Amino acid sequence: MVQRGIFAGIAALLALAVLSCPDTPVEEDNPTRYTPDGRPLVLLTIGTDDTRRDQSLSSRALNDTLARAGINFYEVAFYDGTAYYRTSWTRGQSGRLFVPAFDYAGSGHAILFAGSQHENNLTLLALGLLASVDGTPGAVITLTTRSVEFSIVPLLSDVKADPASSFSITGPLGYETVDVLNRLPAFPVFPLSATNPGRQVPLFLIPADSLGIEASFALTLPDGMQFSSYQNGIFAAGSGAVANRIPDGSPTLLVLPFNVYGELDITVKSPVSGSHFTGNLITFAISTEITTIPAGPQDFYSKISFQVPVNAIKNEVSDDGTRPLTWYIRGGLQNDQYDEGTAINSLGGAIVLGIGDVDYNLLP
Repeated sequence: MVQRGIFAGIAALLALAVLSCPDTPVEEDNPTRYTPDGRPLVLLTIGTDDTRRDQSLSSRALNDTLARAGINFYEVAFYDGTAYYRTSWTRGQSGRLFVPAFDYAGSGHAILFAGSQHENNLTLLALGLLASVDGTPGAVITLTTRSVEFSIVPLLSDVKADPASSFSITGPLGYETVDVLNRLPAFPVFPLSATNPGRQVPLFLIPADSLGIEASFALTLPDGMQFSSYQNGIFAAGSGAVANRIPDGSPTLLVLPFNVYGELDITVKSPVSGSHFTGNLITFAISTEITTIPAGPQDFYSKISFQVPVNAIKNEVSDDGTRPLTWYIRGGLQNDQYDEGTAINSLGGAIVLGIGDVDYNLLP
C-alpha cells in the first residue's frame, strides 16, 4: 500500500537463474547429501540478474519500476510434500540450497520473496514462481537438472482519490469509497501544505461513534495476472497491526490525557494469523464508538499505517534447521509517512481517515 502503486506502472518480469550441480560437489568437503528417507538432494546455486534493474531510481514500495530498484534481498522456499527447504541472500550474492527432485509446480511448493532489507527488517515487494527448468517451461526438478528460472512480479497498489483506489471504505452503507447513495462529497483530499496545494492525499470519511465500519486494501499484480496463483505461498505469520496517529497539520490537535486521537480502534481482520492468504484483500475492522469517560472527541482525523507479517509457504523450519524469515507487507517503505503518489515517487504508506463531521474544506 496516495495516488500511486505499491508497485504501479509498467510491469516487467525479472528472471532469477537457478543453477544446479547434482553430480559434482561444489566443494571437496561437501559430499552428496540425502533426505532422511534416503532420497538424494540436488544442490542449487541461485543467482540474480541485477543488470535488469534501473539503479538510478530511488527505493519505493509498491511500484514495479521502483520496486526493482529497491529490491536488495531474497528468500526462496521449496516444499516437496514432506519437508521444507529454504535459503536467503542479498543482492550481489548467490544463494545455495539442497532440494530433492520433485515437481515444484504451484506457489505452495516453490516461491521466491524479494524485497527491501533495512536493519534486518524485510518489506515484501515482489513474488516469484518457478517458470522453467533447463530452459523449458515447467517446475519438475530432477537429479540431472542444470538450471531453473523464477519469474518475479511486483505487488501493485494505488491509493488515490478515485473509485479504483486500492484502499477503500466498504461499509457502513453510505460511507463506501464508491458511495452508491451519493451522500458524501466526491473523493475529498487532505492537503499536506498550506503553501503547496499540490501536496495532498485522499481523505477517507467514516462515521463517528459507530461500530461495524469496514475497509480493505487490495494487492494486485501487473497485466491482469491472478493473485490466486501466489496465495498458497504467502503465509500469515501473525496478526497484522495498524498504527494510528494525528496527521501533521491537522486542525484537530486535541491534547487529551486519555486519547489524543479521539475514539478510533482499527484491527486487521484478514488474513488470519496462521493461515495462507485466501485472496488479494487485506481487510480491516474499525470502531469509533465512544468508550471513555469523559468522552474523547468525535470529529477528528487519523493517519493510519498497517503491516502484515508473512512467511514463504509456511512458518515451518526447513530440513536443515533454517528458520523462515518474517517479511512484512506494508503500504510503503517509509510506512508512517504520507503516500503522496507516483508523481514524486513517494516512499510513504500512510492513509488519512476523517472521522465524523470533519470540515475538509477548512484544512490547512
